[in-house]
Amino acid sequence: MTEASDASASQAPPSVSSVRNARRKELRDLNSEVWDGAQDVFPTAKNLDSTLRKNTAFIKKCRVNLAEDSQAALLNDVRTVSLEKYLSEIIGAICEGFTKAKSSADIFAGVEVASALHQRFSTQISPQLLAFFFQGISNPSKSHLDSLAPDARLREDQSRIDRHKIVLRVLIELWLVNVFRFTSDVTQAGLEVPQWALRRTENGVTMPPPLSALQEVLNHDMVDFSGASIAVVILKNYGQTLAGVSKPKAGPEASGMVEATKAVTTEKSPLVMPDIQQLFLSTFKNYTKSMQSKLQELAQQARKMEKQNGDAYIRTGKILDDRRAGLENLLSKFQSLHDLCTTLSEYLGMTMPEYKVSNETQDEVMISLANALDGDDAGLWDDSEQKKFYEDLVDLTYLANTDENENDQKEEGNSTEGNGAKSEDSDLDSSNRSTNDELDEKDKQLMNELDDIMSASQKTGNLNDNEIENSGDDPEFEDFAGEQNGEDVSGGEPTAGTRISELLTSLSTQQSRSNVDNMAIEFVALNNKATQNRVLNFLKSVPVTDQYKLPFYARFIATLDPFCKPISTGVIEYLDSFFRYLQRHRKVRALTSRRMFIIRYLGELIKFGIVPKHVIFHKLKIMIAHLDAVNVENIFTMFECCGRYLIRKPDTHALMSKMMQVLEFQKDKKFFPAEIKAMINGAIYYVNPPPKVTFQKERPVIELYIRKLIYYDLSKETSSAVLIQLKKMDWNDKDTFNSLRKVFTKIWKVKYVNIPYMAWFLASVTSSYRSFVVIIVDSLLENIRRGLETNDFEFNQKRISEVRFLGELSKYRLAPEDVIYDVLFMLISFGHPNGRPRPGQFVSLDPPNEFFRIRLVCTLLESNGVYSRINKDTTKFDLLVKFFQYYIFSKDPMSMDIEFQVRDTFELLGVKFAGSIEEASNELQHALNVYNGIEAKESTVTSSDSRSTNAPDLDEQAEADLAAELLAVTEGHSRDNYEIVKPAKPEEPIETEEERLIREEQQRIKNLEAKRINDAKADIKAMAQVEREFQKLMIDRMDRKADEKTTVFDAPVPSIKDSYDNKPSPSVTSNGSSVGYKLLTKRVGKPQIVDVNVPADSKFAVNVVTEKSRLRNEQEKIRDFVLNYEYDQNNEPRLRRVIQPEVQSTRYSGLKRPTKHAPTLDDVKF
Repeated sequence: MTEASDASASQAPPSVSSVRNARRKELRDLNSEVWDGAQDVFPTAKNLDSTLRKNTAFIKKCRVNLAEDSQAALLNDVRTVSLEKYLSEIIGAICEGFTKAKSSADIFAGVEVASALHQRFSTQISPQLLAFFFQGISNPSKSHLDSLAPDARLREDQSRIDRHKIVLRVLIELWLVNVFRFTSDVTQAGLEVPQWALRRTENGVTMPPPLSALQEVLNHDMVDFSGASIAVVILKNYGQTLAGVSKPKAGPEASGMVEATKAVTTEKSPLVMPDIQQLFLSTFKNYTKSMQSKLQELAQQARKMEKQNGDAYIRTGKILDDRRAGLENLLSKFQSLHDLCTTLSEYLGMTMPEYKVSNETQDEVMISLANALDGDDAGLWDDSEQKKFYEDLVDLTYLANTDENENDQKEEGNSTEGNGAKSEDSDLDSSNRSTNDELDEKDKQLMNELDDIMSASQKTGNLNDNEIENSGDDPEFEDFAGEQNGEDVSGGEPTAGTRISELLTSLSTQQSRSNVDNMAIEFVALNNKATQNRVLNFLKSVPVTDQYKLPFYARFIATLDPFCKPISTGVIEYLDSFFRYLQRHRKVRALTSRRMFIIRYLGELIKFGIVPKHVIFHKLKIMIAHLDAVNVENIFTMFECCGRYLIRKPDTHALMSKMMQVLEFQKDKKFFPAEIKAMINGAIYYVNPPPKVTFQKERPVIELYIRKLIYYDLSKETSSAVLIQLKKMDWNDKDTFNSLRKVFTKIWKVKYVNIPYMAWFLASVTSSYRSFVVIIVDSLLENIRRGLETNDFEFNQKRISEVRFLGELSKYRLAPEDVIYDVLFMLISFGHPNGRPRPGQFVSLDPPNEFFRIRLVCTLLESNGVYSRINKDTTKFDLLVKFFQYYIFSKDPMSMDIEFQVRDTFELLGVKFAGSIEEASNELQHALNVYNGIEAKESTVTSSDSRSTNAPDLDEQAEADLAAELLAVTEGHSRDNYEIVKPAKPEEPIETEEERLIREEQQRIKNLEAKRINDAKADIKAMAQVEREFQKLMIDRMDRKADEKTTVFDAPVPSIKDSYDNKPSPSVTSNGSSVGYKLLTKRVGKPQIVDVNVPADSKFAVNVVTEKSRLRNEQEKIRDFVLNYEYDQNNEPRLRRVIQPEVQSTRYSGLKRPTKHAPTLDDVKF
């Protein structure tokens, strides 16, 4: 048998662990020779490659691709490349490459490379590498961890645990192959080591590096035991090697396998000595024992917290959310630690104790689960107010006993009556006790009757009405009337009768919980048989119209029930008998309101817990047995009144569930109209609603992360951090790109206050992702137009957000000025015939009584100062304002909020709002005239200036470029404004010095030309501004002239006398060779005039003559313009002066508009 087993074992393929152990031993022997001083252990090439490219390539491979597939290439580089000058870089690259390892094969490949480097460079690399790993094991200080927020601390702990798992595994692997020996090797190399690395054993020997590092990691957190997962990983991969243990396997062969493992370990030379294995084993066992003690402590805390929650629930009726969350977190922490501790105990062969985290037994847990409702934490009631109303009743037992004692002392003659009453009460108590003893039997009997109803309906389809209608002797309705009116209430004294009448009157008129309790307290002093009958008759004769008072009457009855049973019993019997009568006459429509009243009355008493259980379900059984339209309505009313109470109460939960099951069965077996079935389903769903099924759209993980950043985390304080996270994402990934596009395109889903930050994000990524920005801007403009086409009120908030986003984009020049103008004109004129809104004209896309477009325009102009960034000096801006003003007057009278927003917007624009539609029409006509005339004028001025001004620095080509630019500005279609993002610059090649000088000179010339063009543009704009101011001045002058009285101006013309009046003025001589001027000089404070003759062809003379002629032409031009203007004004009606209407009162009256002959855009010449 032994030989056969050995043969089979030799034929079986070796396992991965055995192959790696064999290779570890080979590497250990080679590395030990290097530590002993052997040379050339690792063979190298004769001629080593010392080029920079090869060395840097090896360093990059170690840092990025230290894996199994690149092991051969790395070993070949170690053999053929000279690496002596780059050992420090290689050490850092090796450490970084190890941290990126994804599997055990990658780690073992790194061990091969590290061993090769050790065999070649010996002590030059191994101590430094060990020092690096010691730094990776270091833990942060507790003060630093305490200063972090809970979320940040969790992230810090998780990242540290992941790092320690990799570093410890690499450290163990390199120690097993003898690349690392002792901590003293690091200190002998002159390097610093942490204090924990110098720990010693009981024998005074320094611990091996893996053991000291493992103890540092495990002992760092002995409160939360965050290093437990690290211990599990180390035992899983190196338990047999380091501690001589392995995971036990289930089955009868487990002990034999363990013994075989130990035998193999003892027979062959192990990688770790037995005394070192014992140190590792004791470390793991001590840590596991500490975890077990911690679990015991957590279990005690859980039991204590559960008991505190139970006591709080008894006191207040509910458990606070923080208490519930605390218990859930504690149980979750206990469960995770329990799983890790169980795994460690199995590896180490330790016994895992049992822990009790709950105070309930198993039977109690099953009972609580059976009685639990579907996620209902409120108990029997929907809210705390309802619970207080139906459960917090005044205890009148003490007051009743005191009054009875006083009455016994004062009224000895009534002792017999009192004894009779007490005997009646005792009889009632005994009857109640006997009733409680028989509840279980009655429940079983009722269950059987319900089963009989289901079986009978299957056989016959319905029951005979006489089976239940005639069961029992039920009095007729007339008997109830006689009973109500035939009671003798004259037994009490007149004073007592008056007081009880006042009490009942107050009870019927004052409905509140406190008033009802006060009435019950007052009744204690009046309690006798006569007053009880009086109150009972009052409670039986409640009108049907007073259904809203039934809860207060029921509370009054329930408050008196403990010491005054005849009242509650009499009311219940009356309702029971009356219900039977109504059930027999359920086809009488006149009794429908009385039937609903009786059911609601009974339902309110049920919620106070004073109606016997068999009475309740007997009524339900009768109605379900005779299921028709009337009884379906009755069942619906009862379920609506007290159905949830019955299904939530543990005593009635089973019977109520059975009733609902039978009801649903009857609904399916019988034929009912659709409305009856809908009513039955509504009653069932109201009592026991189905669980809510929440549909959650499946999204990629990156989309969920982006949505969390934008929709939940984004704020003023976190905007910079969110932008950093967005920039770190892989924008070339399809899911990431689509997720970002959705977030930026559906801007209405972002919080309104965060829209400016979204525009900032888009501007920040423009330089890197230009195509993405173009997609977002195009989608935004398309959405704005689509909103105008649909004009759905549902998307108004969406459209407001889109317009706000467009305004914010203009802040960063992603939406140029011309685009803003186009959108504003589109918002005003879209959908109107020929783009012209007219007063009184109905347009389906923009009705006269809808002002949402006005709100959109105001929002766009007010968004982050759009009004201050657009060029308000252009005629286009004036035309926009006047057109918007006329559009407002074409609507119906605005609401107050819209008018306030409009006036605020015009105030920001610095424009005076027109007072009437005639004024708005005139201003729009004037703006159109100026807009259409200013283009030709600017082109004329440009050509005349180019001819008259002799600019020596501008050649013909520059003048042509200037004219083209000015024409583009005038037409409002500058291609520079429409450029959203500039194309990416290609990589510039390396240029020579001569090329650089030529490029700089060309750039300087371009800058000069651009400056000249900008100056010319500014001059044209200034001239246009002067022209507008002049026209405005002339209009104001004509307005003032029209208002003032015309008077004859007869003042004398002033004259100026000079000392040289009689002297001739400068003129050209007859031969044209000179021009005479007068030169004013001053000598000793006395002015003198000297005649000077200047040659006619001199530059000074030519300039003076030219300037004089130019001034003369301008004066003539102004004179002709003024004369023509006055002539036009005399032949046409005078313009009305624009006057702001005075506020007559503080009451809002809206904008004034004429009712007849309102001008329209048909009268305006475009």
